[in-house]
Amino acid sequence: RLVSDWSSDVCSSDLLPPRTICHEKGVEITHYYRSGDHGPAHLHVEGGGPSTKIGQAGRPIEGSAELSATQNEVIQGNKSAIRKAVDQIQRRFRFENE
Repeated sequence: RLVSDWSSDVCSSDLLPPRTICHEKGVEITHYYRSGDHGPAHLHVEGGGPSTKIGQAGRPIEGSAELSATQNEVIQGNKSAIRKAVDQIQRRFRFENE
């Protein structure tokens, strides 16, 4: 279940996806960029297995735990929302660091 729809307007530097990208099957995928999370752009995966961080392709970033089967299933079902969210975070990050 997609928590919220959001615009991909690249002209607005203030626009970020909602904090929770999806929440299903006990797995929650979120970002913490409004509270000062660090780059590179990633999302946090909690529940359904070990806590981990994923990049735009839905794979764990370097140094993060591997995905459980449940986490992977939720990620595969929400890949479009994940890609959009990480892309928007990357754009915001680039804008702030120019």
